[in-house]
Amino acid sequence: MDRHTLNVGQAPQPLPAEQEDALSLMSVGKAIPYCNLRIADDQDHELADGHVGHIQISGDNVTQGYFENPEANAKGFSADGWLKTGDLGMLKAGKLYITGRAKEIIFVNGQNYYPHDIESIAIRAENLELGKVVAAGVRAKHGSTDDLIIFVLHRMDMKEFMPIASQVTRLVNEHTGLEVAHVVPVKRIPKTTSGKIQRHLLEQDYVNGVYDAELAELAALRAQLEAAGGTRTTSNEIEKKLKDICDAALERNIDVQDNLFEIGASSLKLIEIHEQIDRIYPGLVDLTEMFDFPTISELSKHLEGKMAATA
Repeated sequence: MDRHTLNVGQAPQPLPAEQEDALSLMSVGKAIPYCNLRIADDQDHELADGHVGHIQISGDNVTQGYFENPEANAKGFSADGWLKTGDLGMLKAGKLYITGRAKEIIFVNGQNYYPHDIESIAIRAENLELGKVVAAGVRAKHGSTDDLIIFVLHRMDMKEFMPIASQVTRLVNEHTGLEVAHVVPVKRIPKTTSGKIQRHLLEQDYVNGVYDAELAELAALRAQLEAAGGTRTTSNEIEKKLKDICDAALERNIDVQDNLFEIGASSLKLIEIHEQIDRIYPGLVDLTEMFDFPTISELSKHLEGKMAATA
């Protein structure tokens, strides 16, 4: 299925397995005897077969509610008595397909993203694997969208963590177009007794400032490296114009050798940069080519070649 169509109330669109946005869903079977199963929208209305929604259950094997706790019952059950499992999924030919947890969905740039999708991309970084990387969305107070935070299990020196953080940022940015707010080193990944990752605990610690010292140390190390290396000057007029565009869009002074994806340029920023480039050099650089030439230096050389070919 197309991973971008797994929204509540929507019928996911099929895609060939080899396509980048394709996500394979596995059936977990049918409901056991005496258990009723339905897929509902945000208002607890039952959805048609093949639509993604909230998984709800009822029946003789399902609890009737919390003892003397009306508030919990109001949150945990629909008005007509169905238990809200907190999972999202769809029914197709009577079989259930689980797509994720409702509370764990990350909402960025008007789109929903499932943490496990982002994690499967981040673990491509060197020495990382499933269970060592956790993606979460943290929303500021009164905010309307989430900041994407990646937590990585790491117990070594911060200098060793920096290249890992850069790799994770670049991979997620390249494959999803999302801007990673922070890659955070953590000494443990909290899990339930059944082995499920407890993202909410990491999110709470982040909001409460538990990782502020580590993030400050990483920022200081980056500043030291930038100061030691200096910002390389542009070698020609094209590089200078490209650098001016990128500096303005990203609101910082970047090096001509910086990989735009490693420094967190989101898809929206890339579009903004491309639009500015296209105004100065119309029709010479396609947006997709920025993935092939992710530094100012590389893009400048590519643009020079295009201009020479059309001269």
